[in-house]
Amino acid sequence: MKILSFISIFTIFVFTGCVNNSMLSKGDTQNEKCACSVEDIKTGLSQDKRRLLYKEIKNEIQYLFDDADTYYANTYYLKALQTYELINFYNDKELISAKKIQRLQTRISANGQYYYDKAINTTDDNLKKLFYLNELLRNDPNYKDGKKLHTSLKNDPKIVSFLNQYKKNLEEMLKNRSNEKEYLLKLDKATQKLAKYDDFDPLVAKAKNLLKRKRYLLQDEAIALYKNNQFKEAKEQFDFIIKMYKKDRTSQNYLRKMQRQHELKSLEKEAKLALASSDYKKALTLSSEILAFNDNNSEALNIMKKANSELKREIPKMINQAKQYYGAQEYKKALSIFKEILSLDSANNTAMTYTKKIKAQLRTIESLK
Repeated sequence: MKILSFISIFTIFVFTGCVNNSMLSKGDTQNEKCACSVEDIKTGLSQDKRRLLYKEIKNEIQYLFDDADTYYANTYYLKALQTYELINFYNDKELISAKKIQRLQTRISANGQYYYDKAINTTDDNLKKLFYLNELLRNDPNYKDGKKLHTSLKNDPKIVSFLNQYKKNLEEMLKNRSNEKEYLLKLDKATQKLAKYDDFDPLVAKAKNLLKRKRYLLQDEAIALYKNNQFKEAKEQFDFIIKMYKKDRTSQNYLRKMQRQHELKSLEKEAKLALASSDYKKALTLSSEILAFNDNNSEALNIMKKANSELKREIPKMINQAKQYYGAQEYKKALSIFKEILSLDSANNTAMTYTKKIKAQLRTIESLK
């Protein structure tokens, strides 16, 4: 987490006059829609300025993907929509498809009506009613009189008493901050309990702000560990982030990279053993698999070179065997060996001659049938 929170917001403030950073900042915790839409930002920035802005924050855009996916997973569809639109704007192309944007817009509209109706029709359980109104505001904070009803309901003595328990617990946790992962899990759980009924409480905002900063700090540390080849420690860190944020795209990508690297190391080991035991065909097959992942893998290239060299020494024997099959009119077996020879030595005249001859004979046999 380097410059996105500062540069992107500052630049957009300067060029557009937008006064609400709820779509942009990693420390963001508000749910109100930004006074200026993505369309406003597009209008306010020239193409050159947009390119400059993109250049400044291109290394940070991945964090927006993580934010958007987390919002989506936690049913913050409005914030997910705003962030996905922002990703498209920064990249100046449709990374998030128009269909997905449209589905989100439809879901936000449908959820607004759904949760408002659920709240209005719930008359015997104020806590459940509060929950529905809270979900409504997550989707559409301006839907009818949802905000007014939510605020009014929070003044109910029983609701106040209930929420105060969660507030007190969260307040205590925020006073006794810790970098321990167990603490972060507990803080997240305590935050979600209160956010379930009042996502707009200042304590929720404060806790979410802290958790978001910790999330990206952990992510930066994990990436540094990965780049330093401390894969075990990096994996532990990424696993923890996934435990808290199941849709963290960056962590998932790095975990996939490490899994692939582990698989490549296993293939390298197996290819070396095949080469050492003179199983050159297997060594070639395995090194080819490795090169399919990484065509610059020096170990695989070296194994392939040695295996090819050893197999070429076998070509005279292979030619004799293929000729024997040919003499016995077992053309398909002979052709298979000659093709294998050509894969090792594409300029082998004997193999080329017999391959053409056998193919012609097979066509003749087929036509006679």
